[in-house]
Amino acid sequence: MRQEYTYEEAVAYLLEIPKFAKKTTKENLLRLLERLGNPHLAKKAIHVAGTNGKGSTCAYMNRILMEKGEHVGLFTSPHLIVLEERFRIDGKPVKKEEFLECFCCFKMAMDQLVEEGYPHVSFFEGIFVIATLIFERHKEITYVIYETGLGGRLDATNVLQPVITVITSIGKDHMQYLGNTILEIAGEKAGIIKENTPVVYLGDQESSSIILERAVEKNAKAIVLSKEMIKILKKNQKAIDFSMKNRYIRYDSLTIDTCAEYQVENAGLAILALFELCSDLKEEEVKKGLRNMRWPCRMEQVMEDVYIDGAHNEPAIVQLVQTVKSNGKEAGLLFAVVADKDYRAMITLLTKEPIFSSIFITAIRGERKVDPESIANQFRSMGQENVKIISESSKEVFSKALAWKQKGKNRILYCAGSLYLAGELSEIIRGEKE
Repeated sequence: MRQEYTYEEAVAYLLEIPKFAKKTTKENLLRLLERLGNPHLAKKAIHVAGTNGKGSTCAYMNRILMEKGEHVGLFTSPHLIVLEERFRIDGKPVKKEEFLECFCCFKMAMDQLVEEGYPHVSFFEGIFVIATLIFERHKEITYVIYETGLGGRLDATNVLQPVITVITSIGKDHMQYLGNTILEIAGEKAGIIKENTPVVYLGDQESSSIILERAVEKNAKAIVLSKEMIKILKKNQKAIDFSMKNRYIRYDSLTIDTCAEYQVENAGLAILALFELCSDLKEEEVKKGLRNMRWPCRMEQVMEDVYIDGAHNEPAIVQLVQTVKSNGKEAGLLFAVVADKDYRAMITLLTKEPIFSSIFITAIRGERKVDPESIANQFRSMGQENVKIISESSKEVFSKALAWKQKGKNRILYCAGSLYLAGELSEIIRGEKE
């Protein structure tokens, strides 16, 4: 049985898993984890589910805990450029060598179980297991923050026994797996709530009643972030100042370095969760954590008046539109999408009002790409006349979109539609800087 692999071979193997293995049962995953010594139980786990905002909420918690002096593991998905971005320790992706060592441990145990007649785990189950092995090795880590993949109830990460759960905003996405209504989707997300384990979630949304109902069933303390608790004090293209107050918390001057108002909710969820977990949490640690958080491609300013946003479903597009409408500049959009998203609904939202003076269309790499000409025609059918550049080369389209922005004194460019597009553009920008 082979036990040594190169980094490239390990990544290739993991990316090939979807071609020969599908999601298995919870019992099958637990069997593999038990064979490896149950690494998923080695650390205090914070478990985060939701449709949008999961990664940002995880990142805010991660940074605040770091400012508190804790060592923190962070597991998120998808990666933008390299696989090891999914596994971070104190904010930094793990080294390739450590990822490879843990891959080999996973592969050896998996091979043994397959020889015994058990099915191979799925891609996401595999990388989750590798994450638990990575974090278990680091004795200094006190908390590990885990973002769910898809859903919650049936997600691979739901074998965790967390100290707290967090549920971010819920909207219509992955409906072929999670249900056709917000309430059905909320029921799946709420599946991460555990017996006697606090849950933090957003109030004032359609899904709130389902989450509260599940919390009561599980005897879980329900901690709600309501709109009344947060007040935006000042906003510009680089930052938002806000206050946050409830019966126990009063923070009069908090700042996040983004122009996206929806990030205020994500920051609020992070604060409530950590206030519940850490009785000695200091206001200065919260302030520094929020201010110093960096989460790539979530309304990230990558150049002057150029933003990359991972918006890839209807709720996220609604938030993108709100941000664009508030900027006061002539806006352009660089757009690409994957085939299994409801991109027609996304385009309908993007064209409901004439907020973009120019549209640039490209395609993401891989099997899930959509012909950019068909996307352009969809925009035109919605009354958008100024669809300017259509190409399968994201590098070419990005170059043309930048040229458009630079020709006008008051122009701003947004790049959105897919996290895969965000990753491709990040790689292009990084390559140009190097």
